[in-house]
Amino acid sequence: MGCGGTRAAFALMHGDIRESFHFHPLFIPTVILFGTYFAVLLFKGKAAAKKLDKFLIIFLAAAFILYIVRMILFFPHTEPMVYNFDSVAGRLFLFFKNLFS
Repeated sequence: MGCGGTRAAFALMHGDIRESFHFHPLFIPTVILFGTYFAVLLFKGKAAAKKLDKFLIIFLAAAFILYIVRMILFFPHTEPMVYNFDSVAGRLFLFFKNLFS
């Protein structure tokens, strides 16, 4: 079970942009972003690329959040998303779930 990046890459290599987006919505923006970053680094130098660092951090945080949301929504009963509801975190989760339900 993964994020769908590999399948998105294969779909993109076969020219299927829609399928690539279906497998991982941030794959194509990731390719564009990192391609831009490395082009700026290569042609403009480290100082210019350093200006993109904050954007990269925000983008990586968004990718991580997307991964967590997709795992919770699409694979709630599959490893690694199987919860131990008797643990402290599990009990907190159930408490907040019941609180907002």
